[in-house]
Amino acid sequence: MAKHGAGKVVVAIEHRTLPGGAPDDEGLPGHPVVIGEAARKMGFRRLLYTELDQTGGTRILNARMLERLARSTGLRVTVSGGVISLEDLRAVEALEPAGVDSVILRRAIYENKFSCQAIWRLAETGRYPFTAKV
Repeated sequence: MAKHGAGKVVVAIEHRTLPGGAPDDEGLPGHPVVIGEAARKMGFRRLLYTELDQTGGTRILNARMLERLARSTGLRVTVSGGVISLEDLRAVEALEPAGVDSVILRRAIYENKFSCQAIWRLAETGRYPFTAKV
């Protein structure tokens, strides 16, 4: 990190949902918040967060964990996976005040889960209340 700077290197966290949706223990060493706090202490500024279902095969969107991770660590958070609809994108947008400020879209674009062109067209007409923040 010293060579490239804190703004150029991120910590990636991949977390698997517990069976039956059981509450996770934030005190465990592998918990995302514990990892995030350690990353902050080391000088990192951003986390890349991916949550997987119980089988580890599907990325899911866990807005509660994203908000908890951003607020607890004070780091900026990028969501990696689990955003497969416009509603999901809006849910992530609502987390911006907490520090969740970006999304990586991959498979959802490839599989045309939601049309980016349709969103752009709505934004161009002014009928969609979203403005990209650069």
